[in-house]
Amino acid sequence: MPTVRITTVAGKTVQEKQTMVTILTEVIERVMDRHPKYIRVIIDEFAPENYALMGITFKDRREGENKDLAQDDFIMEFFIKAGRTPEVIDELSDAFMAEVKKHPIFAGGDIRIIVTEMAAANFKIDFYAE
Repeated sequence: MPTVRITTVAGKTVQEKQTMVTILTEVIERVMDRHPKYIRVIIDEFAPENYALMGITFKDRREGENKDLAQDDFIMEFFIKAGRTPEVIDELSDAFMAEVKKHPIFAGGDIRIIVTEMAAANFKIDFYAE
């Protein structure tokens, strides 16, 4: 059950977030050949004053003389079941990056992809029905 957590600067509209969720779901579906019902996407946002790159917070990047540094920042962490070879992990990372870069919402942003493999035992999910 692939899960991706995208961490980004706060301030995106609900529509932009839905677009990110749709794009990431489609990419995982295509790259990993998984049905969307098994794909989870979590968006974590941080306040611009709580994150810095090159010693300048994103709040300061968006203001005054630092506006040329105001590009967005995306960290995408993919949680997948363990057991793939390093070559397969590299292929997945490259495919995710290539696909994500095609979409305007991510254009001009700094994108980092982290693939975290988890033991199958950690992927147990219980469904409770009342």
